[in-house]
Order: sequence, then structure tokens, then C-alpha cells
Amino acid sequence: MAIPQHTIDQILDRTDIVDVIGQYVKLKKTGRTYSGCCPFHQEKSPSFHVYRDKQYFHCFGCQANGNAIRFLMDIGSRNFIEVMKDLSSQTGIELPKDNKDSNRLKYKREAKPKPVAASPAKTADTSTNPTPGQSAYFDPFAEIQTPEAEFYTDDPFAAFEQMPTAEAQADGNLYDLLENIAQFYERQLPNSPSAQQYFKQRGLTAETIAYWRLGYAPEDWQHLEKAFPQDIEGLKLLGLIRTSDSGRDFDLLRDRVIFPIRDSKGRVVGFGGRALNDEIKPKYINSPDSEVFHKNQLLYGLYEGRKQKAQDWLMVEGYMDVIALQQYGIHGAVATLGTASNTDHLNILFKQNNRITIAFDGDAAGQKAARRTLEIALPLLNDGRELKFFVLPNDHDPDSLIRREGIENFRRLLDQAPLLSDFVFAHLTQNHDIATP
Repeated sequence: MAIPQHTIDQILDRTDIVDVIGQYVKLKKTGRTYSGCCPFHQEKSPSFHVYRDKQYFHCFGCQANGNAIRFLMDIGSRNFIEVMKDLSSQTGIELPKDNKDSNRLKYKREAKPKPVAASPAKTADTSTNPTPGQSAYFDPFAEIQTPEAEFYTDDPFAAFEQMPTAEAQADGNLYDLLENIAQFYERQLPNSPSAQQYFKQRGLTAETIAYWRLGYAPEDWQHLEKAFPQDIEGLKLLGLIRTSDSGRDFDLLRDRVIFPIRDSKGRVVGFGGRALNDEIKPKYINSPDSEVFHKNQLLYGLYEGRKQKAQDWLMVEGYMDVIALQQYGIHGAVATLGTASNTDHLNILFKQNNRITIAFDGDAAGQKAARRTLEIALPLLNDGRELKFFVLPNDHDPDSLIRREGIENFRRLLDQAPLLSDFVFAHLTQNHDIATP
């Protein structure tokens, strides 16, 4: 049985190594790690350490080390497949039934189209159109240069630069395609004054835009087909191309600023798109679930927080909250992908730190979300875990609150956020007079 790496990664992400090893070794919490006597050699003083945030164990005595899979293989003298079957059952993630399932990341690429004569409008400035693999470091708020009159054309796709492609290959890979799409959206941002203005109004710097790889999806209904004519099947597998009732294909994300979504290993797995006109509903659209994108098991900003070696973790409402906090120097903010928080989300954060904070708006919707999170969190609060509730003032998000209070006061308010037990008491007693029996 061949098990794809993305399935192994999913299972490990949903497995708590402390819980796994704790069934075989008596562990004691020591700072940010857990220690005990090594089960692989005789010792009297504990030299065996388990790191929940890294999902890793190491013995400084016999040098045994690895992840949860390696531990279970060594402790029970079992092979890889046997251990994976057990973890699959515990996490609820299915293993492939045969080798065909390992090909789910692949799709058939179409024959390379015949070359088309270049249009004058395709003259590109390499400073705003980097080659694939380069980051789009540009000044997003530089003055937009108006093209000369002779370069105007009636072709709505004349300004689109088709993705450079190698000779036609039999199969494409969804991860590679997603990376190419992310680069394409990045390259479109300098061409959209309205998208640049949106990020400017939100106070984002050029460095922040480049760091989060923010982009823009053109407003035409079929811009992805034009940019990726060989990858239509892959685009449909990712849900980025939809088919109308009349049988016409159209792009899911149009005239929206784009937020690439990365998994825990930094791979682009999907996109969030925010409408530039507040009258357009829904305001936010996310890629649908696919072979590589499972929004109920992902948190926006988790990869970036790990990259910044965040110590404290804060779950906020949206992408812009995560980005704004990072720009102010508060690393470790994450957001769900258009879904309510669930046990998977909380467990992911508890793997980073035993104390996490959830930020909620002060309005009725925020209070409802707080109550729901409280209910799903209670069964998870074991082994020294702590959950804090940071309720924002009405009409404020983290970005606007920092602007009003300043970063130091914001940090103070965040530090003073009540623990779940205090929040529960305050919530249950807010409509009752507790001055009398």
C-alpha cells in the first residue's frame, strides 16, 4: 500500500504526540516540554523529552527520536503500514485502498496550444511581472502609468500574460498548479488600482503584501482558462472553474483581492477572495474543499506564525486581522477559513502552546461564537491546557483597536483576557443578581 505524503501529513496534524506517548511513558510537564524515563533503554534519571509544539520526541541518553509514527513503530516493533492503520482509525482519516489513490494529486494536461502572435499590449515591465518562482516585491502604491493610446485594444485578455509553460507533459500536479496560480494573482495586483487602493486603505505596507503573497483576480469570467489553457482539468478539480446550468465554464474568483492559503508546510492549497465592492455578496469566497484543501483542518496564518517562531497564539475572525496583527509585530494570530471553530482547530493550536486565546467581537454574533467555542473547548481542556477569551469592544476588530489604543495598550488588554473559568462565571451571571442567595 502506497500512502501519499499529504495523507501522512494530515494524520500527523491530527495526532497529539503527547497523548500517544503518554499511553506508554509517564510524562511530567517541564516548561514547554514533557519528560520521562526513556522506554528504549534503562535509566533512572529522565532524559526522554517530548515536544508538543514540534510533534517530536528525543532521548538525550540513547538518541532515539522521531514523530508519533516512529515512536509507535519502535515501541511495538510494528511496521509502518500497521501503525498508519491504527492512526487512521483514531483520526478518522482514510488511507488509500490501492495505489490508484496515490494519483489523486495528478491530472491530465492538455496539449500545448499553438503559439499566438504577441500583442503590443503584452509588453511587460519585469519589475511588476517577475518570472515564476520570484516574489512580487513591488511598490503597490506607486503612481499607475497610463499606457499610450496606440496600445489600447478591444481584446479583453490582451493584458494577460500567459503563464510560461514547458513542453506538454502527460500529468500535472495540483500543488504545482496552485503555486503557479498564486504567482499569477500576485502579478495581477499592480494592474488593478482598486485592489491596490483597498490594501492601502487597510494600512498594509508593500513588505506585508509581499510577505503574505496577496494578489488580485481579474474581473473577466474566464481569465484562468486564458492563463492556464493546459490545466483546465486541474482547475476544475480545485473548484476554481465552475460550470453553469447552461454548461458554460466560469471562474470562481473574479474582481477580488486574493489571499493565498498555505498549509502547515507552506504549500499553497487554496485561495480566499474578498470583493472590492461591499455591495457584492458574499463578501468573501474561499476555494471549495479538494484533494489538497480541507478548510475544517486548516488555519490561516499557522504556517507564517510557525515561521516567525510565535510563542503566543490568538484565534481571530478574518484574514485581514491576522495580517494586520503580524504587521504590528504580534505573531501567532490565526483565523478559520470561513467556518466556525471546531475541535480540530483548537487541537492544532494546543499543539503549539498549552495556553491559547480566542478573540471575539463584542456584538451578538461574537457572543454567540464565544458560547459555541466554550462548549466545544470544555472536553479539550486537560493536562494543563488553558483557554482565554478576549472580547473586543463593539465596532472594533484587532486592527482598529490597535490603532485606537496603541500596540502597548493592546498587548496589555490581550494579557488581561479572562480564562475560560472566569468567562463562564461572568457569562452565566450577567443576567442574574448574585448579591443574594
